[in-house]
Amino acid sequence: MLPPKSLLGPPSKPTKRHCNCKRFNLLQKALNYLPITLRRLQKGYLRSAHQTMKTIYFVRHAKSSWEDPSLRDFQRPLNKRGLRDAPFMGKLLHAKGLAPDRIITSPAVRARTTAKFYAAAFQYPEAQVQEEPLIYEAFPEDILRLIEKFDPAWKVVYLFGHNPTWTTLANSFAETFIANIPTCGTFRVDAEVDDWAAFTAQTGRLSEFHYPKQYFS
Repeated sequence: MLPPKSLLGPPSKPTKRHCNCKRFNLLQKALNYLPITLRRLQKGYLRSAHQTMKTIYFVRHAKSSWEDPSLRDFQRPLNKRGLRDAPFMGKLLHAKGLAPDRIITSPAVRARTTAKFYAAAFQYPEAQVQEEPLIYEAFPEDILRLIEKFDPAWKVVYLFGHNPTWTTLANSFAETFIANIPTCGTFRVDAEVDDWAAFTAQTGRLSEFHYPKQYFS
């Protein structure tokens, strides 16, 4: 038998549930969009996983000698400081950098000698150091045209050349101005491209810059 209604008191009001419809709708849209986002991320990952990085280390020759006035510019050898800097920087780059698939140098004695010191640091066969006559008096656009013709199998190339071309090239890839690439200065440029023909000022980015005075007072 139920107690009289007077003892039960007034009927309780049903609890009102508050629903933030705006938040719910936003959450629903986010959940609906999630599969699309995941697909896009997957595509981006796959694209980057298959993309090849091409790298060039541009090296200006080490300090050369002016002692013998009878020598042509092309024949000038390294001086005492150059003979110190070139092997040091070669070993430094071996510790910091990537091993070369190819070493290409100006045929000028000072550039060729610098290249051989770097080759020795990487245990790269000296006989495989390639001399490229075009580099000796090249303009920046000449160097870019040379790069276009590189073997697609090469991923890392060391190029040995001269100023003012090397400084001009450095600034075409750099985000901040570089006043000068000093002797034996080495700068690294990376480009996320599959083919050397696409290695340009637009795709390349200067990522490292080393020179002897950073390490010698």
